[in-house]
Amino acid sequence: MEAAFTTQFSSMQLEEQSLVTATTTRPNASHFRWVICALLFWVTTANYIDRSVFGNLAPEMPAYLHLADYVTNAEISAYASEHASEIVPAHLPLGIDIEDNTEAATFVRGQIARRRWDEAYWNMQMLFSAAFALSLLVMGRIMDVFGLRWGFVFACAFWGLSAMLHALAPEIGVLLGSPLMGFFVCRFLLGFGEGGNMPGAIKATAEWFPRRERALATGLFNSGANVGGLLVPWLLPWLVAQFSLLTVGPIVVGWRGTFIVTGVVDLCWIGAWLALYRKPQDHPRLSEAELEYIREGCEEPGAKLPWRKLIPYRQTWAVVVGSLLTDCFWSFYLFATPDLFNRRFGLSLEGRKYLIMVILVVTSVGSIAGGWLSGRLMNIGCSVNRARKVTLLICAICTVPVFYACLTSNKWVCAVLIMLAASGHQAWKANLLSTVGDMFPKRAVGSVVGFAGFVAAIGMVTLFYFTGKILKVTGNYLPVFILASCCYVLALLLVHLIVPNLDPVKADEEKKLEKQMAYETKEEYRQSFNLTDVRRPRPDRE
Repeated sequence: MEAAFTTQFSSMQLEEQSLVTATTTRPNASHFRWVICALLFWVTTANYIDRSVFGNLAPEMPAYLHLADYVTNAEISAYASEHASEIVPAHLPLGIDIEDNTEAATFVRGQIARRRWDEAYWNMQMLFSAAFALSLLVMGRIMDVFGLRWGFVFACAFWGLSAMLHALAPEIGVLLGSPLMGFFVCRFLLGFGEGGNMPGAIKATAEWFPRRERALATGLFNSGANVGGLLVPWLLPWLVAQFSLLTVGPIVVGWRGTFIVTGVVDLCWIGAWLALYRKPQDHPRLSEAELEYIREGCEEPGAKLPWRKLIPYRQTWAVVVGSLLTDCFWSFYLFATPDLFNRRFGLSLEGRKYLIMVILVVTSVGSIAGGWLSGRLMNIGCSVNRARKVTLLICAICTVPVFYACLTSNKWVCAVLIMLAASGHQAWKANLLSTVGDMFPKRAVGSVVGFAGFVAAIGMVTLFYFTGKILKVTGNYLPVFILASCCYVLALLLVHLIVPNLDPVKADEEKKLEKQMAYETKEEYRQSFNLTDVRRPRPDRE
C-alpha cells in the first residue's frame, strides 16, 4: 500500500516537473515585448473608438430617435412666442397661426427636439465622465487583486458589452419612461468600464518593458487614442449606410449596427489577450536574454506613496490645478466638434469626416512636437524649469484664438483653430505630466498622476453640465470656447505661482536619511529626539 502510494506520488512529481519544464522552455532569442505593446495599442484604439462613436453620431441622433414626435402642441406654441423672429420670416407668413402651417410646425418641432437633445447629450457626457472618474479608482484595484490578465479582460468585456448595449438604448429607455434614459444608463456603464484601459496598459508596460523603454512603449500604445479617433469619422458614414439596408423585424439597424461592431472589436481583443498574455517570467515565448533585459532596473526602492502623503506638497497641487483647468477641454473638443460642424455649417457624417480626421492627424504631430521642444530647450542649456514653462506658454498661446471657431463662417478656419487648440492641449498635457517626474521620486509619479486625473475628471463633469445648460439657453458653444481660450494661460500663471522653480520634493524617507546623516551615529540620532536644546550637527570630516 505504502509502496503504491509512493509510486503514485513520484509519478505526480515527475508529471508536475515535466509540465513546469514544458511551460518554461524558452527560445534562444525573442522580442515578444513588442507583441504585448501591439496588444496595448489595439485595446487603446478600441477604447477610443467606443468613446468616439456616440459623439460623431450625436448631431443626427434627434432624427434617428424621432424626438420631434414627442413634442407637444403646447411646447410648439410656447417656443413660437419666445422665438418669433426665427419663425416668421422664413417659415410662417404673417397673419397665419403656427398650428395651421405644417412647415412652421415641423421647423419648431425640430428646434425643440434639438435643444432637448443638446441638454440631454451633455448630461450624458457628464455622467460618462463621473463614471470614468470612479473607474480610475476602482479598475486599477481590480487588476491588482485579480491580476492583470483577468483584470484587463474584465474591464474590456465590461466596456465592450456596454458599447453594444447602446444599440438597445432607446428600448431600455422606454422601460424607464423616455427613450433618452437608456443612453444615460449606457453612457454610465461605458464610462465605468473605459477607465480601466490606462491603468491596465501602464501596469502591463511596467511589467514588460525595462525603464529605458517604458516611455517609448507608452507613446506607441497611447497613439491608439488618435488612431481610434481617426477611424471613427472615416468608417462611420459607410457603416451607417450599410446597416441602414439591414432590418430586424420592423426596425432598421442603421446607427445601431455601429455599436455592435465596436463591441465585437473589443471581444476579439479579449481572445487575443488571453492567448498571448502571461507574466514575463511565465511566458514560454520569451527568451532568457529578453527576460533579463526586461528585468533590468525594474526594482525601485520604496513602496507606492498614498494620496494622503502627497496632498501637503505644493508640487502636487501645481499638477492638480494645471490638470483641473485644462484636461476637460480635450474631451470637450472630441465630443463637441462634430456637433459644431453640423450646427454652424450643416455638415453631415460624410461632409465633416475629413475635417475631423485632419484635426486628429495634426494633433498627433503637435503632441510629439511639444515633447520635442522642451527637450530641445534643455539640450541648448535651458534649465528644466525654463524649458517646461516656455513650452507650456507656447501651448497656452496656441489655445487663445479658439473662441473664433464659433464666429467664423469658413469651415476650414474653424477646423484650423480647433486643430491648433487641440495640438496645444496635447503638447501641454505631455509637458505637464513630465513635470511630475521632474518634481517627484519615481515611486510617487503614478499616485500624483492618478490623483490629478481624478480631480480633473470632476472638472470635466462640471464643464459638461454647464455646456448642456448653455446650449439649451443659447444654442451656441461660444461661451465654452471663450473659456477654453482663457483657461490655459490662467493655469500656467497659477502653476508658476505655486511652483516658481519646479523644485523636487523630498520624500519622508529621504528627509529622515538626511537628518540621520547630520549626527555621528544612529544612537545619537535617536537620542536627539529627547534633547531639549538645539540638536548638534555632525562636524565636518576631513
